[in-house]
Amino acid sequence: MKKIPLLNSSEFKTLCLLEKGFRYSPYEVQSKAKMQSVFEEEPGDNLDYKHKQALRLSEFDFVIYSDARAQEPLFAIEFDGPHHQFDPEQIERDIRKNRLCHLAQFPVLRITDTELADLDKFTIIEFIILRYRSWQENHNEIQTEISEYVESLSDEQRVELVKDGFADCSIDPKFRFDLRYPFPKTINVVKRLLFQHKIVTIMAESFLRRIMKKENYYLFADVSAYHNNIQFDGHDLVAKSDYVISKSKQPFFGIKTIWSEIDRQNATILKRGSVQFRIRSTLPIVHDYNPAEAPIEYYLRAGEFPVAFQELPGINAFDIANNVSEYLCLKEIEKWAIKNNDTAEQKNQPNRE
Repeated sequence: MKKIPLLNSSEFKTLCLLEKGFRYSPYEVQSKAKMQSVFEEEPGDNLDYKHKQALRLSEFDFVIYSDARAQEPLFAIEFDGPHHQFDPEQIERDIRKNRLCHLAQFPVLRITDTELADLDKFTIIEFIILRYRSWQENHNEIQTEISEYVESLSDEQRVELVKDGFADCSIDPKFRFDLRYPFPKTINVVKRLLFQHKIVTIMAESFLRRIMKKENYYLFADVSAYHNNIQFDGHDLVAKSDYVISKSKQPFFGIKTIWSEIDRQNATILKRGSVQFRIRSTLPIVHDYNPAEAPIEYYLRAGEFPVAFQELPGINAFDIANNVSEYLCLKEIEKWAIKNNDTAEQKNQPNRE
């Protein structure tokens, strides 16, 4: 017989990051919470024996509550190690848990070591927490801003906002929120590229406006992270972002972009590249679903939707993936800059032989 810890190393790291992210907030984090302490079966749920057993015996790795009194459970976070992908029995248990959460309309986020990886001393799970808290605190303010903006427009301008049945992004609260809360370490890389490596990006515009003495720049870089660069692979969402590093033929001060025909004609492309970022997007809630099949096809055949989405207010896999893949592109640009600076310095070193 031997003693075992309550949490493994990854679970303990997750707990530390959750407690850090929810510090000084009304939220409470509890680990190893019994499922039956979070919700209970109701008449009409029609649970079979295995689901009843799962409800009675299963526990969540972490549950986020609305306050320190654990008055209202808001959502759960499960850390999935490799065996959650390869162990058939574990996969079956996970599906039952997912289904119970879906029936209770209780969000559950399944994370892996990807969300715990060190990205400039910050993690994706911290980004998720930041966006969740920020949405709760600021979505009413954003909605008010939109309402005031719409009221300031003429009738013709309001019609243009919903032209062809699509709402303009300026009146989309999620779009405004996403602009306001990018991945926090992105701006750090933008600043290093500008001030240390003299590489201008569109996101550096606000820093350029504050520079008192204008400098001459030659290098500029572009990053594209769009929803149409996203694909699904099983239950994962894979975001692809592209980057281009260019050199202007004349010195400039301000913003240049390779997507501008004028800027493109007066520049030489030094490097092109891309990065991919993978994150869990859906959770299976039925046992006979093959993720190679479109969920709508399963629905038309079986009469129920086979997956639940990993989504919370202020958080969805698309926005997280786009933000992180944009950051990773900028990091690749920074690696290129460091490598080329080192090469240039080596060429300038005097020959000591």
